[in-house]
Amino acid sequence: MSSLCTCCSAAIPNHVCPFFCSSARKPKDNSTYVTDCAQTAHGRPAHKTGWDSENDGNFVVYSGTIDAYLNRFLPDSPDNPLPKRDVSGAFNKVPKTTVEKDMYLPLQRGLRKEVSDIPSSKRPAFVDTSAQRIPAPFPSLEEDIRDTGPDLSSTLPGKKEATLKVAIWFGIGTVIEIKATEAQDPLKEGGREGSETRRETKRQLAINARNLLHAHLHTHVFIIGIYGFTARIYRFDRAGCIASPSFNYCERPEIFRMFFWRLVHPPSGLSIAGADPTVSQPMASDWKWASKVLREKYSEELPQGARQVGRWLAIPSKDPNAAPERFLAIELRFINSNLFGRATTVWIALRRTTDGDLDDGVKYAVKDSWRQQIRPSETACLERLAEEYKSDLYGLPDFKFGGDLSVWEARQWSQKLTVTGNVRRSPRLVAKTGNMSGDEAVPVLPHITCHQTVSAKVAKKDICYERCHMRFATQCIGRPLSTFSSTKEMVTAIKDAVIGHQNAWNAGVLHRDISAGNVLIVEDHVEKPFKGFLSDFDYSYMKVNAPPTVSPQAAHDGTSDDTQLKQRTGTYHFMSLQILEASSGIKHEVRHDLESFYWLLIWIIYWHTKCTHPLEHSGPLRIFKHLDDNDCADAKLAWFTRRGRDLIIPGNPPLAWLASRWVDLCATNKDQEHEDSTRALTHANVLDMLNTALGMDGWPIGDAAQQGKRPFNGRATTDKPPAASTGQKRRMQHDAMRLSKRSRLDCASAG
Repeated sequence: MSSLCTCCSAAIPNHVCPFFCSSARKPKDNSTYVTDCAQTAHGRPAHKTGWDSENDGNFVVYSGTIDAYLNRFLPDSPDNPLPKRDVSGAFNKVPKTTVEKDMYLPLQRGLRKEVSDIPSSKRPAFVDTSAQRIPAPFPSLEEDIRDTGPDLSSTLPGKKEATLKVAIWFGIGTVIEIKATEAQDPLKEGGREGSETRRETKRQLAINARNLLHAHLHTHVFIIGIYGFTARIYRFDRAGCIASPSFNYCERPEIFRMFFWRLVHPPSGLSIAGADPTVSQPMASDWKWASKVLREKYSEELPQGARQVGRWLAIPSKDPNAAPERFLAIELRFINSNLFGRATTVWIALRRTTDGDLDDGVKYAVKDSWRQQIRPSETACLERLAEEYKSDLYGLPDFKFGGDLSVWEARQWSQKLTVTGNVRRSPRLVAKTGNMSGDEAVPVLPHITCHQTVSAKVAKKDICYERCHMRFATQCIGRPLSTFSSTKEMVTAIKDAVIGHQNAWNAGVLHRDISAGNVLIVEDHVEKPFKGFLSDFDYSYMKVNAPPTVSPQAAHDGTSDDTQLKQRTGTYHFMSLQILEASSGIKHEVRHDLESFYWLLIWIIYWHTKCTHPLEHSGPLRIFKHLDDNDCADAKLAWFTRRGRDLIIPGNPPLAWLASRWVDLCATNKDQEHEDSTRALTHANVLDMLNTALGMDGWPIGDAAQQGKRPFNGRATTDKPPAASTGQKRRMQHDAMRLSKRSRLDCASAG
């Protein structure tokens, strides 16, 4: 019988412990885990174009000195000041060469000398990982994230080189990408800005940053780039990358010493700079508790891989004076594979209260994302819906806990720092302000939290590009619409989601992002009066004037109604024809969302049922193939005009009737709402149509979703529609190729 890992209780022989305890062993089948570059597919045009589009405009060089850069973005800890020590000559053995591999060993030795006086419990080790192909942090990302091999990797603080003998991202603290010459610096002034060499170097940096952020759930990460005898330090968050000015590390070796000392001695008191203080690793006793409550409450075992992906997540309570709620994430349901942007992650988690409490061990869906500051808070929308409908909430997720982590943490620090009306100088506050002057020293409190990005501000972009860290929990847990057990169940779920959409609009909230990832089927163990619900209110519009039952705090105080409604949002394949055709912004109306529900129905029918079309390559496939505004609009117009009525759904008369009736309703209202109320695309007419179809005889029994068809991007399943478009047409052509690599997944949870 296999012994158990003393840290995470997994069987040892084929197990790499995510916590790198002494009992972890190298997997037997990974002894030759080195693949060729072709397997990574990093050379594919779609991969390159996707990353170039994402990186475009998101790299900025800090205008101050390298010392000012470190003081601002990696401040010293007053409790752990850097000891004085001479490290001159640490990199004298680094050769001048055009072969970067010749630099690896001398750089490793120099870095080891630099960190030799860091206490062993905090000291990182440096490993050559260039020959390894490190897989994606989570299995669910393997289709979107290709294996990669950084040149040098540092271990997490206090871990030995052996922990990276078979490297995984969970064990890497930071990476060092090396180029042989200074000319290969991607941000060097005077170089060719758009050269392929520069773009490729940026891609490497961005891919490493994305993988580190995913693996550790950090708020930001640091990466080093070495170019001959010069180097830069890069700080990545979800809004962009701030690069340090270039410096000569041979002439100033103390810079790397200062960097690594501060990296593992952050003022926050955490293990490494950038770590999220609201995230922590579970212990073996936590997994025993989780296994017990799953068996007792749900007759289930712990999900496979839970011990690797699991984390404790703290979520603000609705009571601002109460301690945060604790949730043990046991299953990763969705993770956005992008580096910059919302970075949405959804977990199934168990709430931890106290032993014997009825809610102890209850399943929740926990959503983590980074919201653009200009957009209304998703939790504000959910709070309004909860206040408006209370226990009568139908077709919508119930909001239980959570909100803006940056606001919550700033409030916590405000309470800690204020003593009888005076602000106490805490170590963390000193570290943030001690080396600042002028404008940087004034807004103290908002900047002591890492739950707000800072890249956009440094790049002098509009505040709308900055992001806040959001996290909330709901008991309304769902699975993708593409996993229906019968087509009648699928249509029932869509009907309930339309009711939810109607309820939201009656409360002053317009969803504006109907897609395959946002209409979910309620899981069997969840007791709800509805079968489907509408989730993900990130892009929703909320009326400024809230209903009387809603608290003023829930009202959105952002842009005017017209301005906000003219901001184009949505998931590309499901956008209404009129929004695609508009050369300038038009007001997003209810009928546009109801048309998106129709495109969702056709998407599910085409990819997951036994349907056919006389024009196989000019029918539904043409609608969902194009990612150019004009081509996609032309395809949808042709579908409304003639092709939509040729869809054949054998053996399912009610579904065939519904598809035919709905296309007529959409075509009649494609330009404006029909003046005849009986023919208008309204909630009442759509729900009447859905109820009529569901009341018909002839629904097949057990016609579960088919997963065999391959969508246009070559994926085996189609519960991964493309990323949401925000109307930035200058990037639309880039996005067309980008989305084949970086598709948006079906979010199998609420909100």
